[in-house]
Amino acid sequence: MGKPLNANKVFSTIPVFDLLREDMAQITSWLNQLATGKVSFDRVDQFLKKIKMVSTVKFQSV
Repeated sequence: MGKPLNANKVFSTIPVFDLLREDMAQITSWLNQLATGKVSFDRVDQFLKKIKMVSTVKFQSV
């Protein structure tokens, strides 16, 4: 870009980069939780497809 940096420009950009860093950390945390949730859901789905769903509830007349 060819423009010289001065202290005002450098110190004013530090809070902006700090905000970006916090947002990126939050996004990676959300992606991790989303991936963990999908794996858990897939495992439960696979288990339920393997077993026969049989109703074991016995109704009693009152």
